[in-house]
Amino acid sequence: MNENRFFNRKHFHSINCQVICDENCNILNVDASYGGPTHDSFIWQNSEIREHLEGLTTNTDETAMLLGDSGYPLRRYLMTPVVGALDDSPAGNYNAIQKRARSTIERTFGILKGRWRCLLGARQLHYSPEVAGKITIACCVLHNICNAAGLDPLHLIVEESQQERVHDP
Repeated sequence: MNENRFFNRKHFHSINCQVICDENCNILNVDASYGGPTHDSFIWQNSEIREHLEGLTTNTDETAMLLGDSGYPLRRYLMTPVVGALDDSPAGNYNAIQKRARSTIERTFGILKGRWRCLLGARQLHYSPEVAGKITIACCVLHNICNAAGLDPLHLIVEESQQERVHDP
């Protein structure tokens, strides 16, 4: 593994995780194999879930819908913000609603980082990027187990200032 691909512009190693959650903050898909400098759209373009959704919406009558931030491409199954929309326009109203709906992933990250403090930006996983990615995935699995067991996450939510912010249009 080339550790240089995990060395970001802020001069430390990081992982760019692609995470998909549902409305109940359950993690449906996670990919923690890319370095921090890797662009979201590159990770998406090379993801198995994208291939699955392309096939699903092309070859069947089934539908699926994801919300993405402006780092992702608009697709028939992937709703992204309208770039350059005026706030009081229909597109601006759509952006506001879409952003509120996307806040579920931010809440999921807050709960996940609250449960597993090693994932906080202020902390470091002192392992190779490959092992750190596996630890991240394990935390996501344990997060879902906690959700299934009904453990109350409200006191665990990490403040937004401790999280990375989503891309806005």
